[in-house]
Amino acid sequence: MLTLNEAIFVLHEGVSSAADIDRLFKECFGHAMGPLETADLIGLDTVLLSLEVLYGDFNDPKYRPCPLLRRLVDAGLHGRKTGQGFHSYERSNESGSGDMAEDDKHLIREFISTNMQGVPVDDDEDLFASGYVNSLFAVQLVMWIERTFDFQLVGKDLDFANFSTIDAIAAFVDGKRTLAGGGAWTSN
Repeated sequence: MLTLNEAIFVLHEGVSSAADIDRLFKECFGHAMGPLETADLIGLDTVLLSLEVLYGDFNDPKYRPCPLLRRLVDAGLHGRKTGQGFHSYERSNESGSGDMAEDDKHLIREFISTNMQGVPVDDDEDLFASGYVNSLFAVQLVMWIERTFDFQLVGKDLDFANFSTIDAIAAFVDGKRTLAGGGAWTSN
């Protein structure tokens, strides 16, 4: 969270653009995505809430959320799930592959990879048995799915089987979408 917050401060202070900050992290540090893209993927509201908890618990100014982050969240700009954050996203049933389930799987893969610090995971690999996923990550994953795909998860939705693999998560999202009749967020 600190890297995300610091990157937001760099943007807030006019030192660099969002695109340049993310490009720097990808080209110079070898990250799969930049910190502002990561914040958009996680959800700016989730990032803000996490920073507020850290700041409240530790009372350390390094965790103080950047005012720009708070303004974006207050304006309803939460990143990919709302179509606008530090970058713009377009609501569409296609993101280039022509297959919404594959597009969803790509988003899920990005979220998991980002939160597992780039550790490669096969689509059919059991996330819980691998030891990569702990209870905190499971909660973050559920919150991210709810916000990204605009679903309310309750009761039997929270069965571990729905979240055991990337394939299972994508199938679960596809099934929920079929019931809800919604679309997917895709990047411009």
